[in-house]
Amino acid sequence: MNLMNETTFTSAPTAPVRRLERDPNGSIAGVASGLAHYFGVDVSLMRLLMVAATITAGFGPIFYLLAWIIMPEASAPLHPPTGPVQSGPVSGSAAVS
Repeated sequence: MNLMNETTFTSAPTAPVRRLERDPNGSIAGVASGLAHYFGVDVSLMRLLMVAATITAGFGPIFYLLAWIIMPEASAPLHPPTGPVQSGPVSGSAAVS
């Protein structure tokens, strides 16, 4: 009995490649947004960690500058833009002509 003929091998689905990139829509240079996207956490949490690293150990700004230099900028935004989105005609007192 030859088991090699009866066994079929299927490849496991591969996970998408994660790239560490700066977000072009980030607040300053997109470093915190890019890191948050890479690790799958909220951008606010990453920014709080940067502030905590600055206050406690003092290496936050140095890390941020190095990451800004080293990390390539993403070709497309990593996170959707936040804030109010206006579509359609403008209404209210600002629309007075």
